[in-house]
Amino acid sequence: MKYYNIPIEKVLEEFNTSEQGLNYLEALDRLEKNGENKLEEAKKESLFSKFISEFKDVMIIILLISSVFSLALAIFNNQSIFDSIVILLIVIINAILGFTQEIKADKAIDALKKLSVSKVKVRRDGNITVIDSKNVVVGDIIVLEAGDKVVADARIIKEKSLKIDESSLTGESNYVKKTNKVIDGVVDLSLQNNMIFMGTEVIYGKVEAVVVSVGMNTEFGKVAESLKSEEDEETPLQKKITNMSKILSELVFIIIMVMFIIGIARGMMLKDIVMLSISLAVAAIPEGLPAVITVILSLGMNSLASKNAVVRKMSAVEALGSTEVICSDKTGTITQNKMTVVEVYYDTLTTINKLDENNPLFDAMILCNDAFLDNKKYVGDPTEVALLESLDKIKDIEKIRNEMPRIDEIPFDSERKMMSTINMVGDFKYLYTKGSFDSIIKKCKYYISNNEIVILTNDKIEELKRIEKEESNKAYRILSYAYKKVDGEIEENDLVFIGLTAMIDPPRLNVSESIALCHEAHIRPVMITGDSLPTAYSIAKKIGIIESEEDAITGLELDHMNEEQFMDAVLKYNVYARVSPKNKLDIVEALKKHGYIVAMTGDGVNDAPALKAASIGVGMGITGTEVSKSVSDIVLLDDSFSTIVDAIGEGRRIYDNIRNVLVYLLAGNLAEILIVFIGMILGFQIFMPIQILYLNLITDSLPAISLAFEPAGSDIMKRDIRKNKSFITPFISSKLITSAILKTIAVLAIYYAGLNMYGIDIAKTMSFLALILLEMSYSFSCKNLKQNVFSTSFLCNKYLNMSMILLIFVQIILFNTGLKDIFYIMPLNIYQVLYVVLMILSVFILDELLKIILNKIFKD
Repeated sequence: MKYYNIPIEKVLEEFNTSEQGLNYLEALDRLEKNGENKLEEAKKESLFSKFISEFKDVMIIILLISSVFSLALAIFNNQSIFDSIVILLIVIINAILGFTQEIKADKAIDALKKLSVSKVKVRRDGNITVIDSKNVVVGDIIVLEAGDKVVADARIIKEKSLKIDESSLTGESNYVKKTNKVIDGVVDLSLQNNMIFMGTEVIYGKVEAVVVSVGMNTEFGKVAESLKSEEDEETPLQKKITNMSKILSELVFIIIMVMFIIGIARGMMLKDIVMLSISLAVAAIPEGLPAVITVILSLGMNSLASKNAVVRKMSAVEALGSTEVICSDKTGTITQNKMTVVEVYYDTLTTINKLDENNPLFDAMILCNDAFLDNKKYVGDPTEVALLESLDKIKDIEKIRNEMPRIDEIPFDSERKMMSTINMVGDFKYLYTKGSFDSIIKKCKYYISNNEIVILTNDKIEELKRIEKEESNKAYRILSYAYKKVDGEIEENDLVFIGLTAMIDPPRLNVSESIALCHEAHIRPVMITGDSLPTAYSIAKKIGIIESEEDAITGLELDHMNEEQFMDAVLKYNVYARVSPKNKLDIVEALKKHGYIVAMTGDGVNDAPALKAASIGVGMGITGTEVSKSVSDIVLLDDSFSTIVDAIGEGRRIYDNIRNVLVYLLAGNLAEILIVFIGMILGFQIFMPIQILYLNLITDSLPAISLAFEPAGSDIMKRDIRKNKSFITPFISSKLITSAILKTIAVLAIYYAGLNMYGIDIAKTMSFLALILLEMSYSFSCKNLKQNVFSTSFLCNKYLNMSMILLIFVQIILFNTGLKDIFYIMPLNIYQVLYVVLMILSVFILDELLKIILNKIFKD
């Protein structure tokens, strides 16, 4: 039902209530019948389902199958089940790591939700009482004043100077003046001025209203309901890992098939073929990779949390680094969301601190103003608050108001576009007026010049118009002031023009530097705002988003475009003003169709569809609604654009480190595959499965985790944005293959040298030690895949340095205690160890030289 079309008496009758409110028993009955006044949250995945989802990766499934086969064969042959247990433990540990991080993020968001629990005043049985907002029912009479949140959709019964901030619902940044008058015809939500809606806020005045919709039936709830059908999109990291998992699983399958063919051709027993296949599967899959990636992303989450960004989805940490376009709201994100007086006109254009404190402009700013001091903080309309704050250190505001008390007022209305107060100044009445320049100047007959009142001439009016226009062109909000001594009837005419104030919501500190950094990082910043085009253009030009008005457009112009024109427009324009919620969603979806990775910021329920549709949704922790937070991948605790840019830099660093870790682990695994495969063809086995597991889980994992702490390169925000769909680029392929072949040659050479000089058991141990040392030294090479390790800070990563020291102690223990029997290790003398070390050092130097050549030949 369109309650805005119906007289209030009919609305009260519809809900069987009155201006005295419901009685308690009726309210309780309605609460039990219709449920609580709250938005339904999307059905949460159970903890068990969350945990099970950690096992869905293809590589994890292959490992589990390998483990089961290994376990069955070990039991059948009465052999040790140690290998199988270790694989299972690693898979479970990885699942626990991922599971705990997701739970941790959920708790952070739940903590934010608790901050938004609200109380509300309702009239019941004729008395005003305070209840939880969730207990409000249809027919309740809610009583609200400045600063209160609107907790349900309601039809206004009566109001006094009511202004509502509806930006969270409609995207309209200007406060809406409300009335209780019936509205004819069908009108848009933003024009239903006799209604107040859940999720909006009372900025000024008072209101009593009858609740007509609660919970999911509110306008707020309808948007929340529409989001349920949206499916989450995979992040770039998830896509790359899925792609790589498929490649690895296909590789494992091919290897196993080849193994079976060769094994059968050579007359091997089936169980031996299966065991060798399991060995190769274990060698092919980097068991530590899922755990290492989880740890890297977890560290990224913690790092971003320290920079005021709560990550709700772990994979979104890396996705940030792929961002190509940032679609950002203006108010509160790019700007401070706080009006500030920047210039004043009193006989001349100047700044407020250069005026003599005894002038009528200051009196008008203080007296014709409804903002007030509450707990050492000014409360009221932000514009009026800004006026008082600008004078707080110049004038004793409370003293002036006491000495010149208000005795009457003429409230602001949209037709007059001004307000007036009548104050006693000594024994006389004075009228002080504030409003738009056009409305004030028409009422003026005089103006102040050199502290004297003189006749306002046409030439002076033209001069004032020119000044007002110049200030308006700077996107300043202009207010004009006038006054007169009241001798008889109170009328707003024959006034004395006092002057102007120019205000603006200034850009946040450092936002210009962040925009410049975006351009340097090949990221396109886009401003999408509900504000006027001149205001949006002025701010965007000031901070460097655009240089010309030709780069800005309004939502109304977008509405008149066909699909082809719209698709072209999103490539051209970087500022969108007076946009609707639908415009925001259309812009994001059009950019994605062009292939861009889009980050979208938003705080209102009207932003939720666009946040959901974006590649990375960025919600606001301070001003954001619960709906906008719930669909966001990341929530900013400080609502700052600069925090987004910092987070992107962190995402790029994390991507670099993940890729470095992948090369480190996969090169080792590829070398193990080649060594085992070549050994099988030639009829010998260099490594046992337990040794391969040790290499993958201990020797590889510690340095891999340490590489996660590698600091960002100095050029991290100067590089082109990566567009490749896979981690495996031509350069990475060449690096992997080259390093794996070098390692394979080194191990096989050491094995044959050891076999000829010391026998098969020593040869196997020397080969095992060689591959351990190769992996340890190779971790330093993977600090930077393109630059020679000696040209960078070789020891800058203290965690990698510590992991090397720890691994040296572990190898000493492994090779010199009873553990060596479990891992089939024989004692080595100093000459055998020295031979291995010299060989490894030669391979390391050769690999570093080849790195530079590969970087020049192959594309990345």
